[in-house]
Amino acid sequence: MDLDEQTITIRRSVFEGEENTSKSDTGDQDRTRTVPIDPSIVLELKKHLEGRRCGYLFQTRNGTPLRLSNVREDKLYPILKELKLIQPGIGMHAFRRGRISQLVYSGVSRQVIRDWCGHSSDRMIDHYTKLLRQHHAPEMAKLKPLLDPSWTQIDREESGTCPQVVVN
Repeated sequence: MDLDEQTITIRRSVFEGEENTSKSDTGDQDRTRTVPIDPSIVLELKKHLEGRRCGYLFQTRNGTPLRLSNVREDKLYPILKELKLIQPGIGMHAFRRGRISQLVYSGVSRQVIRDWCGHSSDRMIDHYTKLLRQHHAPEMAKLKPLLDPSWTQIDREESGTCPQVVVN
């Protein structure tokens, strides 16, 4: 982490306590990437670190990597249960999926999303966001139709939305 530059560089991953090189969804080795972080995240990380300058960002009291299953069972599930959001099979990957969806719906370019997330194609981005399409229909229903037959020519002229047609 470089909190002054507001970036995190991902060089390795940890799975079930074992450290590995970071890799892409196509299996390419050494997919080191640097991701910018929001200033509000920098503040939270500084609080979390309490001045610590070495070790894993999130670690056990002994300085070893956290185990995903322990985080899920001991921290995530109690929070979800209290919020009445517990669903079978929900896990930490939901945060990745949610972040990618947020980036897509905020208009971040797919190239940047691929770079930040380590994806080599748009396939996973499309996979993560396909379920959100269900939210499009209610939003579209709020819009006035472009070709509304009940909207007369006089209405268009009064609203200034009637284009001027010049015929020679």
